[in-house]
Amino acid sequence: MKVFLACPRDMNEAMVERLTVELTDLFTGVTFLASSQEFQKHFAAIGSWDGWADHVASGKDYLTRKDYYQSIMCVSETVGKSTAQIVNRSLARGKSVFFYDENRNIKLVSSIIEVDTENWTSGWKIIPVS
Repeated sequence: MKVFLACPRDMNEAMVERLTVELTDLFTGVTFLASSQEFQKHFAAIGSWDGWADHVASGKDYLTRKDYYQSIMCVSETVGKSTAQIVNRSLARGKSVFFYDENRNIKLVSSIIEVDTENWTSGWKIIPVS
């Protein structure tokens, strides 16, 4: 199983690596790919934020026809526009989206709302299932 790890763009690489190792230890057999790595691998070829969000949320492997990512894991309660698009599109496709908080709790996400129309880097808030 492969999970897209949605980290804030300004998160330092050491923290991204720590979270990746932490989550990999918690979930045996699951591969986590950080958003920064996914971005470096595919964004240039895709060419747009909208296309990249589609790729993450609904892209399929050409040979296996399986989704690139079976799930999304967010590590920040507030997210930017691209992550909000990924979360919305994943939820619409019936994929599980989770929020991993600073206390190491994992919460299922029910939706995402826009909280600041002027802020493209953290203007959306993840809403966990109550």
